[in-house]
Amino acid sequence: MTAKATHCKSCKADRVTTSWPKKGALCLTCYNIYTSSAVSKYRSTSAGKASNVASSRKRYATDEGAEVARNASRAWQKRFPEKNCAKVVKRAADKLQRTPKWFEEDKVRAFYCNKPEGLQVDHIIPLKGKLVSGLHCLANLQYLTPFANKSKGNSFDPETFVGP
Repeated sequence: MTAKATHCKSCKADRVTTSWPKKGALCLTCYNIYTSSAVSKYRSTSAGKASNVASSRKRYATDEGAEVARNASRAWQKRFPEKNCAKVVKRAADKLQRTPKWFEEDKVRAFYCNKPEGLQVDHIIPLKGKLVSGLHCLANLQYLTPFANKSKGNSFDPETFVGP
């Protein structure tokens, strides 16, 4: 395969490339910028969000999909240890900030330790939600399947919430 110089209509540069995008006369750099911004714009629409949720549900519906996601997460953690450390520390700080003075540590610890096999502990009202933030206490904990927990994410629906 021979490389050839092609004029990019976005950055106006003559770029030497061996693999040119099929649509439009964009160099690979401009093409990647265009596609990443187009994808982020689409994902911010309701159709894009629904599509993302649907694909996520399909992906995590199987044990194989969940294992792929875990491996991707572990790879990210190894690639970016500083970001992962910051994320873990921030999560711990958020949890500590939302732990009330009357916190019953022994009961919450027992709730975590008695978790049924195959389920995960979830905060009913997320510790850091967009609409409202919940407390880290026994009344705000529940058991969910990994699929249901991942589907729920960091969301809270006050319409369907039935208090403790």
